Amino acid sequence: MCIREQILTILKGGLTRQSRWKNSSNVEEITQKRIWHKLGRLSRTTEEKLARLSRLYSVISKINGTIIRARDPQELYEEACRIAVEEGLFKMAWIGLVDADSQTVKPVAYKGFEKGYLDKINISTRADVPEGKGPTGTAVREGRYVAVDDFWNDPRMAPWRAAAMKRGYRSSAAFPMHAGGRVIGALNLYSSEPSFFAEEEETRTLQQLADDVSFAVDVIEKDEQRKRLEQEALLMQSIALEIARAKDFENALAIVIRKMCEETGWVYGEAWVPSRDGGHLERSYVWHGNARLAEFHRASASFTFPKEVGLPGRAWTSGEPEWIKDVTLDDSFLRRDLARDYGLKAAVGIPIFA
Repeated sequence: MCIREQILTILKGGLTRQSRWKNSSNVEEITQKRIWHKLGRLSRTTEEKLARLSRLYSVISKINGTIIRARDPQELYEEACRIAVEEGLFKMAWIGLVDADSQTVKPVAYKGFEKGYLDKINISTRADVPEGKGPTGTAVREGRYVAVDDFWNDPRMAPWRAAAMKRGYRSSAAFPMHAGGRVIGALNLYSSEPSFFAEEEETRTLQQLADDVSFAVDVIEKDEQRKRLEQEALLMQSIALEIARAKDFENALAIVIRKMCEETGWVYGEAWVPSRDGGHLERSYVWHGNARLAEFHRASASFTFPKEVGLPGRAWTSGEPEWIKDVTLDDSFLRRDLARDYGLKAAVGIPIFA
């Protein structure tokens, strides 16, 4: 109901009471007092709404100023949370990104009265578990904003209610963030007031805030992708020139591994080539970025890899790149214990065709 309609309703109510009390000598005075009392309450409510909208537009303005300067998504996430709390006066704000492997939303930035809340909660992107039915899980899964009017009485909030009550959270809303045509996470805002996010105009304004952050992240990622492609092209050109001057295959292989590691930041690289009988892979050239990894080099000297065995054997068999996110947790990586001792984690095996 707009302000004009609210005023007409108040006036109508006052006139109705006047018709009921037409025999009273105080009709006019009583009616006027009631109308002005209600108009006063309406005025205060309107002022509060305008003040809240003004704060929200201030938040958007300041975050847009940050967007112009930001060159890193993490910096943008942290600034968005800070501005939301300091300018928007939210009790707490945090941004979480979707982890597709674990099907969870993991916090990457927050500001405000948090007191360990984010360490205690688990938010799933799945719809079939209680941890995925809250505002954040639903927002990233369905790509729409989701609000909770009252933590204390909403059954969806059961997994987080106790922790929220200790910190004075009464209502919250999650706004999906997009990049590259997909939902990448959510901006989450908390208030100490129930039904804080019930006003449609305010929630639309807050979704605009999340959309602005999303747009900036998308631009940053595309710019980073462009730079990576340029760097890869330059690297390939440099490698091609050096290979052209190589004496033989072994020398060319050494050039490729060294250049790839130096340019991309990998600390250890090795080449595995088929044995004379073609039954397994034997180690050829090795490059390492520090003296400590020379020990890993020497400890690996006795290893060989038949087809489908270990990372080299799998890449050899499939003819496709093979990735391991953490070799210390993968039983198929035969040098797992050695890798743990020397601080190695991620690994990739790339087949060579000749």
